[in-house]
Amino acid sequence: MVYFKEKQKLQKSGFTIVGIVSSLSLGVFLFTLLEYFQIADFSIPGKLNYTLLRISAILNFYFVYMLISGSLLKLETYVSGSSLRFRMFPFIGKFREFNRDSIHSFEIINDKKLREYSGWNIRRKYGRMKNIFIVHGSKAIKINMTDGQKIILGTQKPNLFAKGLERMKQFN
Repeated sequence: MVYFKEKQKLQKSGFTIVGIVSSLSLGVFLFTLLEYFQIADFSIPGKLNYTLLRISAILNFYFVYMLISGSLLKLETYVSGSSLRFRMFPFIGKFREFNRDSIHSFEIINDKKLREYSGWNIRRKYGRMKNIFIVHGSKAIKINMTDGQKIILGTQKPNLFAKGLERMKQFN
């Protein structure tokens, strides 16, 4: 029996910003490419032209990566009678599963507490927290495991998520 199920995708506002910046970077890349192959003359010195070409090419590859991974990004969370399962596709393909005996406690955290952990995204094995998985929003559930590990899962429905975890723990 599933007590809680949520699928989150990245909001479109992030794509808009990345799209605008990547189109500007693509424009710089095309202008410097035309200058580099002497198709057009924009009076850019040779060394500066080559540097701009390399920097804009690297930025374009980075922005394309961000657009592709952002369009595929989704956080799926399931709370059933026996376990908590989640994955953050495409970074975590297989579901991570924790049985109810391995969950010690949990709490709802808001925007102010999330700032302690450096914002919204995926963090693994860096800094103070080891596992932070947030697609968007300002609410999350912090889960303390019996082995001392902590996991923060972003959610748009924190109260329903907490109720699902409580129901799962009741049948222990």
